[in-house]
Amino acid sequence: MRPMGRGMRRARGARFGAHGVRPAEGLPSWHFCPHPAVCNFLIPPFDGRCPAVKWEIAFRTFCRPPPCVPRPKVSGRFSRGRRLCTVFMATGHAGEAFSPQVRIQDKQRSYRMSLITVIGRGHGGTRAMSQTLVESGVYMGEPLNDSYDLVPPEAMYDACRVMARYVKWHGGFRWDWSQLHTMDIPEEFTRLIRTYLKSVLESPAPRKGWKIPETTLVFPWIVRMFPEAKYIFWIRDPRDSILGGHVTDDLSDFNIPYPLTDDERRRRAISWRYQFDLVKATPKPAHWIEVRFEDFVLNQEETLPRLEDFLGIKLAKIPVRPEAVGRWKTAEGPHTFDFFGPAMAEYGYEKG
Repeated sequence: MRPMGRGMRRARGARFGAHGVRPAEGLPSWHFCPHPAVCNFLIPPFDGRCPAVKWEIAFRTFCRPPPCVPRPKVSGRFSRGRRLCTVFMATGHAGEAFSPQVRIQDKQRSYRMSLITVIGRGHGGTRAMSQTLVESGVYMGEPLNDSYDLVPPEAMYDACRVMARYVKWHGGFRWDWSQLHTMDIPEEFTRLIRTYLKSVLESPAPRKGWKIPETTLVFPWIVRMFPEAKYIFWIRDPRDSILGGHVTDDLSDFNIPYPLTDDERRRRAISWRYQFDLVKATPKPAHWIEVRFEDFVLNQEETLPRLEDFLGIKLAKIPVRPEAVGRWKTAEGPHTFDFFGPAMAEYGYEKG
């Protein structure tokens, strides 16, 4: 394979667009190698925006890795003294080995592969989804508590407080999260998330993820950190969701401003509304599915296949308790608030 000359590179650059960039849906942009005297090939950017993939380089002839490629762990036989010419392939998994071959895995970004996370307020039934994933062979980090949350949670809690600094509150139920979608994510936040997810990010498991309700509080930045992850938005009737307490009941514990109240149920309801609105205000990732807790419990035969199609894996069927649905109907104390109305209508919850 003869290296491209400068004229060919210019022509191919015009074909692929300005600066030799070829847009490809679902793949990173590719740029011409800045070292034409060495290799003459297209390379992916390693600037933090590239989704994690394993880069497999198939060598026709060999001499040494070009200076534009991060130093790889090399396997295979090499013939020295010949000019290098390469072909790049971007894949979501390791391909079948063939010789000669050099396989490069960008370890700093490999955690973006095959990640799954569950978004939803605490006491929303997210444990059922996490347990299903665990019993289906998905590594959800360690250790896990009885709710199948990844613990310890302190680093995640601190990350929530970091993001809260940039949430603007205009009184009532009016929060402004717009700058979160475009501003630079603070290094402090990234470090805390990586600390919390250490066991997950370092795991070689082909399918892995995590679940903790506080992820919902930092959803806008989680989406930007892990754009290729698969997100399961778990929804439960808010009247049932606020019957039980959770760490996120009082948003001020995470430095999030809200209309203060001494009514415990109302405080939980405001937290539910805040998290629901935050998720709705965030641009959705490429891989997104919404699942009602009630459908998972009462109609697993239809809900599990939907999730299997989304995740691309066979899911275990766990025991569920139908009595967990509609508890608000016999519960004492307030459980219905006017500001639940739009969300209840959107997801088909009956008024009562």
